[in-house]
Amino acid sequence: MISEPLLVTMDRIMKCLSAGSNERAIFLYGPYGTGKSYCVLAFQALLKFEAQELEARHPSLYRQLKGFGGYLERFQSMKHLKRYHIVNVVGVTERIEEQIVSKTKQLDKQIQNEFSSLDEIIDWYGEKKEGFLIFFDEFSQYLETKSNEADIKEVMFFQDLAEKINKSQHALLVLITHKTLGRYIHAFPESFVSEWRKIEGRFAQIAMAVDIQLLFQQLLRKLGSAKQLWGNEIGAIRDEYFDMYLDLQREVPNLPKFIMDLTLDQLRSIWPFTPFALYILLKLSMEVGQNSRTVDGFLFSQQEHAFSSWLSKRQESSESTSFFPTALLWDFFEESIQKDVGFGGTYHIYEMVARAIGIVQKAADPDPLIETIKIMGLLEIATREASVPVINQTVELALAGTKTDNAQLKKRVEESIKRLRDLKLVLYHPLHSQLQLFVGSSVEWDKLIQQHSSQTVVTERSLISTLKRNYDVRPIYSRKYNAEYKINRYFL
Repeated sequence: MISEPLLVTMDRIMKCLSAGSNERAIFLYGPYGTGKSYCVLAFQALLKFEAQELEARHPSLYRQLKGFGGYLERFQSMKHLKRYHIVNVVGVTERIEEQIVSKTKQLDKQIQNEFSSLDEIIDWYGEKKEGFLIFFDEFSQYLETKSNEADIKEVMFFQDLAEKINKSQHALLVLITHKTLGRYIHAFPESFVSEWRKIEGRFAQIAMAVDIQLLFQQLLRKLGSAKQLWGNEIGAIRDEYFDMYLDLQREVPNLPKFIMDLTLDQLRSIWPFTPFALYILLKLSMEVGQNSRTVDGFLFSQQEHAFSSWLSKRQESSESTSFFPTALLWDFFEESIQKDVGFGGTYHIYEMVARAIGIVQKAADPDPLIETIKIMGLLEIATREASVPVINQTVELALAGTKTDNAQLKKRVEESIKRLRDLKLVLYHPLHSQLQLFVGSSVEWDKLIQQHSSQTVVTERSLISTLKRNYDVRPIYSRKYNAEYKINRYFL
């Protein structure tokens, strides 16, 4: 489906291809399910066909584009070459140049016996003033298999190819991944990382523009059509459970409007999931999704901890849980969360959760604590780029349906959070007014500030004595934020 964010991404790619650009080697990255492949297909169709032929060959695409006033005409006006040759490779991990050359010869009979190297093909199209574009989809599969010294030669191939294409005025190279390059190569050997860093600098980074509301709506439709797969096995649920969920939802500030606006019929259509659980699932897949760990993988596969696994266990044990337990999302994505290393990765959240669970397993009645810790780990990931605070009410919303009424649920969450705070595993962040998992410092700043305030020497002529006559002055402290490890350090 064509959307405004998708058009923004196509515009950025077209800008790289346009005359005068020296950024023709591109890393296009974006989470699973955000439409990267569809974006590329739409871009290619617009490039290959004029408006009349596009309408005949791709009528649905044509109608959608005509709905964005003038976009189709503007895109067509940016084309500066008479013809464009497009080569697509998907998930290739070996003999990259050989396979690109072979695919090019299959598409263009003129060069079948003429050239043996990619350099020669690029030069030939340049002489003819025709465009030559290479799209490498699922490049992440290549990266996940190339991590040792023996692969240096192929690394250099991409470096040389990027340099050549950037200097051209007719070629384009697009490598399509799910995450930034840095989040793949962080775990490589040091010498290998340095070579990939050189390559990274030769590529323009284009993040796939994401419309989270559109993705959420698509997920709702998918669940509605798939309900027949499990609807009869789950049975019915009384509307009072939905009312209980909605009461909890109203107490959480800054939830996205597309969640708040769901109707009772929509809630019924996605049961046994709650909207908030689906939002967390979507954000998790976007942040740490891998080939086997995606929204579809969770919903429809037979993998351990997937939805079908919970469903079969629920039938065997005759569970009375009214909604799917959101904490199980942690179990399904745990390995992916752990492996998501590098700047902006989630591995540090995994370490905090694993450490906390290891401690509470020795405590009395550990299950509520473990469940709460997993929920907080999920919230750390799902809300870190949103304004939804991690507070008791947010934890309660994530645990909706695990108790027979909201009063019991609130009591359980309050007790669990208190126990975790007493154990110094959960801290209250005064600057952000929210809870957070322990990140390595047990200093209680409120007490320390109070202590320093009480020790302040006040004289009759001091500025602070003058201010205190009229205002309740608190000590001022600054903070330094470490972006990689998400640690605040405070200085009085």
